[in-house]
Amino acid sequence: MRKYLFLFVAFIPFAICGCNDEDDAVIGEIRTFEVISTTNDWPNSTHAAISRTYTVTVGGAGTVWTVELMDGTQGFVLEPDYNAGQFTVSIDENTGKTIRQDWIKVTYSGEMKYFRLTQISDFFDVELGTDLVGGKKGYTVNADGTASYTGEIANPTSLDPNIEYVSGDRVFTPHIVNNTLNFTAAPNVNFYNLEAVWRVYITGRENQAVEVLVTQAGLVVPRGGIGDRTAPGGYYYPLVCGIDVAGVEIAVDPTKCWNDYCDPTLKMIAKPSANETAPVNVCPEGWALPTEAQLRKMITEENWKVDAAAERNPGYDYFYWNMRGGERSDGDIFGATYSAVEIRVLSSESRLSADSQVWRMQVNRSSSPSVKVASQARSAAFSTGNFRSSLRCVRDAQ
Repeated sequence: MRKYLFLFVAFIPFAICGCNDEDDAVIGEIRTFEVISTTNDWPNSTHAAISRTYTVTVGGAGTVWTVELMDGTQGFVLEPDYNAGQFTVSIDENTGKTIRQDWIKVTYSGEMKYFRLTQISDFFDVELGTDLVGGKKGYTVNADGTASYTGEIANPTSLDPNIEYVSGDRVFTPHIVNNTLNFTAAPNVNFYNLEAVWRVYITGRENQAVEVLVTQAGLVVPRGGIGDRTAPGGYYYPLVCGIDVAGVEIAVDPTKCWNDYCDPTLKMIAKPSANETAPVNVCPEGWALPTEAQLRKMITEENWKVDAAAERNPGYDYFYWNMRGGERSDGDIFGATYSAVEIRVLSSESRLSADSQVWRMQVNRSSSPSVKVASQARSAAFSTGNFRSSLRCVRDAQ
């Protein structure tokens, strides 16, 4: 019995020594892992050259620790001295406009500590924003008016940044909080984007001013349309025939007539020998009511299509218009529907040899659809029986 007890006791020292590995905690020791600067913490608000030495204290799981830069491309220099239990990080003065940033990672026995390194620029600088279409950058605002991008401002001074409007749509409100910048606006009710340029600077450093582009998306344009702030309604339809049709018609009093808007002083000849153009253009610059020649281009069957097999009601596929580039509309772009089968699009020209007549294009979406050119009295009310007349602006393709 005593012999077996002696053998058991003899093996105890061997077992304890076998556990003394640098990668495992030693029984009875307290684990220690500290990283402390020998001077003071890393300054994150200077462009000057910086150097800091840190002491690493470890224990309880061996003496092996490592240190590394997470990026290593920003100009920071790391010099570890594992024998002394220290490492030094330094960087030269930042004479550029870019903020330098990196992270130090210190690892001991599977545990990692991270320390952020930042060196600002001596230049006042502002982020240009997120990537936009076409390689541009800009600050974006949601369609509902809320900010959708917040940028950082690098400000090496104790002064507050100034911001001022430069050009574009005066709809945005800038917000600078703790050297961050974003913009808000009212909801965009247009079918085109709103844009503006703003200038951000520090008093006394105006030569370092930064101009930023601000954009806000518009409403979704109806199928086949293209957003254009010059067009009535904010968009247009590019018909195959080479004519652009404004997205919406000119608002009129349904009890009034073509004369009230296009010839209010009745200067036009009652029965001209040639088409006569209305003295008043009700459309914005670059747009006009269609001429007879434009109406005749628009009625060609390359522009509009009827699918007799499609459902008439609601009928988005029953009667529609074709666009340049292969796109198409949903239904009739002039307003003819299953319940209001015919729209009469009035011209800017009176009809030659006809007594006080104006040219019109009839868009009929009945069970026998058609698009024709005819004429009507210039004094006829816009709403007459089952038909409705309208003023729609057009232009030759841009």
